[in-house]
Amino acid sequence: MASIRTPGKINDHTTLIDACMYGVAGTSAVYLVEAGKKCLIDAGGPDGSARILRTLKGIDAFPPDHVVLTHAHWDHCQGLPDLQKRSHTIDVHAGKESIPLLEDQSWNHDLEGRKRFQSIRGVHPLLDGDVIDLDGLTLRVIDSPGHIKGHIALLDERNGNLFAGDSIGYNFGAMSLIPPFVAPYWDQEAYYATLERFRSIEFESLSLGHFGYIHGDEARQLLDEAEESCKMWWSIFERVEQEGRLDDTKYLTAVIIDETGIEVPDLKLERISLRMGLGLVNFSRTLVRKPRLSSGDLLLPLLLQMLVNGYMSSKGME
Repeated sequence: MASIRTPGKINDHTTLIDACMYGVAGTSAVYLVEAGKKCLIDAGGPDGSARILRTLKGIDAFPPDHVVLTHAHWDHCQGLPDLQKRSHTIDVHAGKESIPLLEDQSWNHDLEGRKRFQSIRGVHPLLDGDVIDLDGLTLRVIDSPGHIKGHIALLDERNGNLFAGDSIGYNFGAMSLIPPFVAPYWDQEAYYATLERFRSIEFESLSLGHFGYIHGDEARQLLDEAEESCKMWWSIFERVEQEGRLDDTKYLTAVIIDETGIEVPDLKLERISLRMGLGLVNFSRTLVRKPRLSSGDLLLPLLLQMLVNGYMSSKGME
């Protein structure tokens, strides 16, 4: 796949910054867009704010003039309070329907109960078709619900780059496309409608929240692949539910790998505690002659549990 998944410049006006969700590289991206003014697209989670701040300062881009939040999930907005502590001049924007979700972030505890989330106020609402003018480059707002209500995408009209957030899905590398049906606001019909709307837009590349920059023919092909992937995964979840084994993560993981061929890559663990933990696990497995695990082997079951919660929530299941 024609893609860039390493931090740095992806075109003349845009820099990919790795926010390292959970301390794992290549899992969560934010993007700095620069012309006469600077705009940061998404702000990562609380664990990634120091890395984002360090990167922005290192390229003389802090504070940005604008921050646009594609949606209100914690891993896209909870890095913002740390940035705001260091500058009170940043204008923050999000889709109109995201505003109440940002002002009361307590619902995010259903996704990540171990963290404490801060309310985000003073956000300027954006409507479909609105334009953010960066003095030499414009970002056009495109409503893109499905993953969550209030989700927006941004089209860089100069470079043809579509910042899609999580509206298409998660893609960590070849053979790793994962649909984004996440609790508590997943809307399957809205998701398919968003993909159809993206098909009607002229764009040259995609920038994904999870993860990276995809360009060339593969960028547009990803829309069809995402729709097919979502339908396949959803049907697998329905079948496993009927079997009464939706809570059996080990079984579900095996089924997903067998039927979809997914391969989550061995991503770099930036956090020392994670490297030590995986090292100890693999040392124990070596003693009993079991194959070593990669970071991808550990990440996939976590992602599947997140999708199980989204699937159950959309069906009104406890």
